[in-house]
Amino acid sequence: LKEWPGDCAPVGPSTQQAKLALSNALDLLTGYTSEVFGSDSLWIEDYLIPHHTLLATDGASRTAFEGLVIPGERRMLLEAAFGLGIFGGMGTWSDHYPPEGYETQHQEALEAWVAARDMAMLSALNTLTPQ
Repeated sequence: LKEWPGDCAPVGPSTQQAKLALSNALDLLTGYTSEVFGSDSLWIEDYLIPHHTLLATDGASRTAFEGLVIPGERRMLLEAAFGLGIFGGMGTWSDHYPPEGYETQHQEALEAWVAARDMAMLSALNTLTPQ
């Protein structure tokens, strides 16, 4: 929007808040995955570590938003939020039932990821939010 309506003031997390939330969520996901599936898990190597590394970049190494969003913190947040794909790209990670004793850890990791993903998208799309 060129101009926000008065009753719809732009409010959202800063990119640093969103980045921290994503980092914390990825730590929870990695911890759970390591304990349940092993530290050499495909999910850790192919999804979690690369996305954690992505948080220290400008997102230019990814292609989902190439040509749509210039590289920078906003692009990195969008790439991280969409690229991990816990409910798609990682396949059975979110399809399995957690082993006995891991239900709470599984739920906390998923909830942290969903909250961080939403925070990242809000921050990336709201250009008026202070960075």
